[in-house]
Amino acid sequence: MPLPGGLQAAVATLDEPVAPDRSQFLLDIIRRTHRSSVVPKNDPREAALAPLLAHLDGAATAGAVDDAAETLPLPLPEPIWIDTVFGGRATRRTLAASILGSRAAALFYGGLLALDDETRAFMAERPEVIADVVTRHPAAFMIAAPGFRVANGRVRVPGGVDAEPAWTALTGADASHPEPFLRALLSQNDGLLPYFFASLTQLTAPRLRRALDLDAPDPVRRAEAARRLLGVYGRLAPGWKVDERTFWRPVLDPALLLADLPVDEQGRPMLPGTRRFWALALAETLPAPDNAAHDEHDAMDPPLDFASLAEQVFQGDQAERRRRYDMVLFASRLFARGSTLSRDAVEAVHAAGTYPALIATLERAGLRDVPAYAAAARRAAALSSINDAARAARTLAQYQGALAVVTRAVLRGSLSPDALSSLVSSLSAINTTPRGDYEGRVVRWIEAELLPRLPPAAASAAADANGPGDALAGAAGPLERDLLRLAAGLTARDVRIVEWEGTRYRVDLAGADATRMMRLIGDDRRPYLSSARTAAALADTIAEAGLSRDSLRQHADALRHLAEAVPLDRCRDVASDFQRAARDGDVASGTRLAAALRLLSDDLLARGLRELVYAAAMGQPDRSAISADAAASRHEFGQPSAIVRHVAWRMPAAGGDPIRGWRVTGSLLGLDVRLAEFSLVPLSAKPPRRRPSLNDEDRRAFIESVALVTAASLTDGDRDSIAAALRAGRDRMASLRSRAGVDALADAIRLSPLRRTLLAWMVAHDPVRVASFLSADELLAAGLERASVPAPLHAWGAPAQARLGCLCLAVLNRRPWDSLAGRWGSGIFASGFPDLNLRLAELLADMQMPAALLGPVLTSAMLEFVNSAASRDEDDRRGLIDYVQALSTERLEQYLALLTTDGPLVPVGETTGRSARSGVTR
Repeated sequence: MPLPGGLQAAVATLDEPVAPDRSQFLLDIIRRTHRSSVVPKNDPREAALAPLLAHLDGAATAGAVDDAAETLPLPLPEPIWIDTVFGGRATRRTLAASILGSRAAALFYGGLLALDDETRAFMAERPEVIADVVTRHPAAFMIAAPGFRVANGRVRVPGGVDAEPAWTALTGADASHPEPFLRALLSQNDGLLPYFFASLTQLTAPRLRRALDLDAPDPVRRAEAARRLLGVYGRLAPGWKVDERTFWRPVLDPALLLADLPVDEQGRPMLPGTRRFWALALAETLPAPDNAAHDEHDAMDPPLDFASLAEQVFQGDQAERRRRYDMVLFASRLFARGSTLSRDAVEAVHAAGTYPALIATLERAGLRDVPAYAAAARRAAALSSINDAARAARTLAQYQGALAVVTRAVLRGSLSPDALSSLVSSLSAINTTPRGDYEGRVVRWIEAELLPRLPPAAASAAADANGPGDALAGAAGPLERDLLRLAAGLTARDVRIVEWEGTRYRVDLAGADATRMMRLIGDDRRPYLSSARTAAALADTIAEAGLSRDSLRQHADALRHLAEAVPLDRCRDVASDFQRAARDGDVASGTRLAAALRLLSDDLLARGLRELVYAAAMGQPDRSAISADAAASRHEFGQPSAIVRHVAWRMPAAGGDPIRGWRVTGSLLGLDVRLAEFSLVPLSAKPPRRRPSLNDEDRRAFIESVALVTAASLTDGDRDSIAAALRAGRDRMASLRSRAGVDALADAIRLSPLRRTLLAWMVAHDPVRVASFLSADELLAAGLERASVPAPLHAWGAPAQARLGCLCLAVLNRRPWDSLAGRWGSGIFASGFPDLNLRLAELLADMQMPAALLGPVLTSAMLEFVNSAASRDEDDRRGLIDYVQALSTERLEQYLALLTTDGPLVPVGETTGRSARSGVTR
């Protein structure tokens, strides 16, 4: 259909910040304007649409000659729209304005675009069906359309012929009669049945068979499985009327869960656990061990079907459903390679819902050992039972702080992944006293278990531009130095040299990180950790050898020096007690003094580990107004409440108030993710040209992904594979000439029905824009020869916590991202957009820059992205895609230039010649 006045003039009335696209022009406006049938007074949607409608009316009245280049997609012939939809009240030139001005017509338009050609032909032959849909069920039709297919005179229901009895049971209509089936589908459950119908269509055939239990031989059982699953959908949003909130979706639903479960070699999703297993794991409290013995071969435990699992997961309020949902996905990843569903397995999965920051941190570090998870869970339970708040905070800081150092060291390559299980198990095995004190046991564990695994140090780049220096030379003490080395990744490795613009640079990620942490600790560095070791050693000496007058005086002198170095009240008090005992010659006080030293060791270690964790997490020193120690001293593990029982094991949350100032509440684990915004580095002090438009949840998710990039997981080979796949995907797009080619591509990468229709229209009517139609993840899928995205490429992916519950990155694996739409305020939208990382991989490959630089580059690239990419609503990807596609080598060079100042690119000397694309040497 024609667009009177042309696209540019129409876009000008909207002040659109994105490149105009004829294929999606109406759909974008429909999504923003007709998202709800409820129109409040002074609705800004009407004010935004009015100038466009006025422009279209004026242009249509002017009677300009139609330009074939200024047409828009129109599903169904024009006479059907004019006569059947609008009852003769529209003309060819007013169609666009008429569709936009009528919510019913607009939703019908969107639904038609999601049909295939044969189904649209079926609709075109039935004007009475069209009139009924437009008049009574336009919203339900738009929701159901992606799944509604008519082929050879019958409805092709989700699941195929085996599923027809189930859909007949749900709709009361037979698939062999499409008209009554469609009417029945659209008219039931206030739109819930269309949503259920369409959401299952997004699944692959093997996943659909699992969802509807289609391998069951009894059709009655299959129908019952469908009924039960529909009942679960009914719990997700009680009172939801699709006409009022047409584009909204529940944040989580069974189809989304099933789509993210791992699959076997035949593509069938693997359901973790058994009914009995989940009854135990999902219980509020774990039963006693004797009552929890689990035998996966127990004949009394029936096999787990998906409807049963969904019924157990989607219970309670939204927070409870989220908790259970994440537990199932964690179990599916933990047991994906086969499992023994033992007591340890139950405890590990139960902990994912009870101590989420703990389990997410261990999984992020790559822990696969189920008993180690269970040991950590038992320790978390024990520490959570400490009744004294101050004592609990001290003990939690030691356990969580030590665990944070260990997991970070594994991620940084300072410790072997093989060491993780034994370190987690041995740390978790350390008991406290009945009152909840460690009494120096954790610092002894650091001495005996952790430090022996410290690898040889590598020279870090800090002191000498032409040679190695030592970024940790000013550490407060020897133990501080050792643990900072672990946290930064300072190990003996081959030095990587790159040449860029005539200068040779040493790539020193660890040295830059060590320098950064030292700056965050500040100039007033205190040896909390080394002093904790000293205090524990003194206590052990006293306990083993007792006290003499001479040793008492020596210990008193040592503690006096310690108190001067570490100005803590308890330290001064213990030093005073020793000095008094030495002055009085009170050698009989040894037991009391040794106990005081052990508690002092706990205090010092807790303080030092908190500081170290904050130094690692707080990003760029220039972005922080306080030191790591000052920030750490404000940390609150939180008080349990009736709503949240284990606050200290929840992901940390930053906040503040005018009285108490800025602080973080929750766990120390995952702190670097939650404080990722502090790591961002602006290219310029100038504010963005436009007010940032990305919604808060997706903005936060994108920013947190910067902390999740792990250099050790990024290889130049994977970088080059991504670049090659993107180029191959573009070549494939450029070769599209026919509908058959579009269908082959759409099948290969599983484009959604709507996007398949739009791509076919673009190839025929707007070929210039075809190259920019696919997002980077779709181009990646188009360019990869294999069926699935290789596992290593997920390290270049999007932030997946909102969708998968893990602190991880992931790429959607040949899956329509439309399935993530409508889940507003959750961050799930961001989980389907890895485009920035993929584009940076391509640019790094073009410049032959190391893949490991992705993380440092993202500190600037991500800030620009979230501030500058245009987002007109919660489901708008076009502005984000346009922004990423426009990223150039020149922009990457600006990001790299920032890394040459206190960053990982350290100049080591000049070379002749200048080339932005020079090679990399070792």
